[in-house]
Amino acid sequence: MKRSFLLLALAAAYALLPAFVHAQGSLPSRGICSHRGWQSEFPENTLPAFEAAVLMKAQMIEFDVRFTKDRQMVIMHDWTVDRTSNGTGHILDLSFDEVRALDFGSWKSPRFAGTKIPTLDETLAVMPRNIWLNIHLGGAPRGIAAELARAVAEKIVADGRVDQAFVACDHIEADAIKEKYPQVKICNMERQGGGEAYISDTIARGAEFIQLAYELPAAEQVARLKEAGVKVNYFGTDDPAVMKQLFDLGVEFPLVDRLETGMNFFDRYSGEN
Repeated sequence: MKRSFLLLALAAAYALLPAFVHAQGSLPSRGICSHRGWQSEFPENTLPAFEAAVLMKAQMIEFDVRFTKDRQMVIMHDWTVDRTSNGTGHILDLSFDEVRALDFGSWKSPRFAGTKIPTLDETLAVMPRNIWLNIHLGGAPRGIAAELARAVAEKIVADGRVDQAFVACDHIEADAIKEKYPQVKICNMERQGGGEAYISDTIARGAEFIQLAYELPAAEQVARLKEAGVKVNYFGTDDPAVMKQLFDLGVEFPLVDRLETGMNFFDRYSGEN
């Protein structure tokens, strides 16, 4: 499908989004994780990127939560607004109203001019109930890490997302969550990159997910994780050949930036296996 036609089709399909949002069903056992939404075609971590990923039927969507100065939860990867908006400054030094006034779309393309930073509430509102939500807290300053983690966990519980959502974080954040919300799932991000210590730590802590990165894991490492009931995410690739290796090893969810490439491969792979 040519890119221009695909984007037009997605735009036309937005009217159908509520039907997807309220879809019920079992969660996928494996598939493609859309990293920051469909970020190769849309501005990352924005509603257009998430809505497009939903309509492409991604099995998992990853997004990043940050605090503003007045403790509003917004979706953005960096801790400064410089790269993805027309403003400057650290997100913790800006109020929600100040951040909301910025343009988070023009850097990607003029057709996304005026795109606003979304809140966590707005993001959850466009997410179906039958896909995984990979909520990343990486890099939070130590002074607010536990506070942010608890706020995100509280929202997951209040919105009825415990079954489908997990928080990707380090030990400080995971401990803060489990102390008050033991039912919230955790993806261990304490030692990304693999290795026996990371895998053993993940199993010992009872994390539901792990994120491996950069180097392919050994088959026996994935087998240990699966035996312990830990689902494996992998960051990251847009190469179908690597995706095949990952799925053959038993990795459940590779994170991709080029969602169309990932979904096209996964459809073929599923049909062959």
